Amino acid sequence: MLQIIRDRKTFVLLILVPILLLLLADLLLESDTERYRIGLVNLDQGVTLPGDVRLALGREIEAGIEDDGFFSLIILESDVVASSLEKSLIKAVLIVPENATTLFAQTGELDLELRLEGSNPSISGMIEGRLSQIAVSSLVRVASSGIVPALSVGTLPRNRGALPIQIATDYFFGGVDFSAMDYIAPVYIAFLVLFFVFLITCVSLIQERTRGTMERLLATPATRVEIILGYFVGLGVYALMQGAIILVFSLFVLKTVYAGSIILLFLIIVILSIVGVALGMLASSFARNEFQVVLYIPLLIIPQMLLGGTIVPVEDLPAILKPLAYALPLTYANIALRDVMIKGWGLEHIYIQLLILGGFALVLILLDVLALKRRIE
Repeated sequence: MLQIIRDRKTFVLLILVPILLLLLADLLLESDTERYRIGLVNLDQGVTLPGDVRLALGREIEAGIEDDGFFSLIILESDVVASSLEKSLIKAVLIVPENATTLFAQTGELDLELRLEGSNPSISGMIEGRLSQIAVSSLVRVASSGIVPALSVGTLPRNRGALPIQIATDYFFGGVDFSAMDYIAPVYIAFLVLFFVFLITCVSLIQERTRGTMERLLATPATRVEIILGYFVGLGVYALMQGAIILVFSLFVLKTVYAGSIILLFLIIVILSIVGVALGMLASSFARNEFQVVLYIPLLIIPQMLLGGTIVPVEDLPAILKPLAYALPLTYANIALRDVMIKGWGLEHIYIQLLILGGFALVLILLDVLALKRRIE
């Protein structure tokens, strides 16, 4: 107890780290997230019923979505549906065909088309179920009004599955067989790579210092840059091996679905491994022993897991946490891996994320050199 109290850095970390993680968890779980943005293409022309009554079922569905409060509705034209889904600007698009009201008035049947962005199967299923419920409520509301001769509320079956409504669902990314594991696999690959590379680097360099190897190196004519790069290359080899093992096991043993290039996936893992080594070297410069290294893990790694899209997608984070999420390297690795594995995108789409990750690596290496200079002085 006295040893920990006298070690002020360890004592402060023991108090600070749990408080920080609890604060992040509270902000993450208690804050209201943004409503899911969906598009509506309303092609319905409507019909004029006997008694000069105008019925437009597309407008009824639009009103139902707006009143529901679960979605943020955007009215779209047909020619921008594909681009909006590809850029993930919206999660889904509901299309009401031109003759929707006419068929409903004549036969009591309604056919709709739903196009899902599809990268997150949990969100896709939730949106599909919610929109189906809204469409059914719209049918019931219209039938209850008594303005449709072919249908009255008394003829509607109570079993929701038997209601005369069909929604043809199409996925822009993923598909019906796309599972939750396929969605979370990219971010868990990135997290495991960063975590293990960081841990191996920190422990290795702490051992170098406790054994006196670092001090003997500093006594040689080798420059600080040469020493940093020497350790960086040596640890980088094992970091790449670790990353390759995680990636290969996930893709070929666990059979994780991936739509893009495996070479591009490995490139992302390489850059992320470099970031992990540089971050581990920086943390080891301020850690006196392995116990402090353990405390740096929840300080530097766990917040990246909470905010980097591993648990909650970055776009769904509370507004107060989004700037912090985009200041973390794991966020960009997660975005790049998901874009390649789920969307099948190439280098032309993810080069910005790779450049940002490379920028993190260069900054961290520079900080490693400065930290070593501080240690010499």
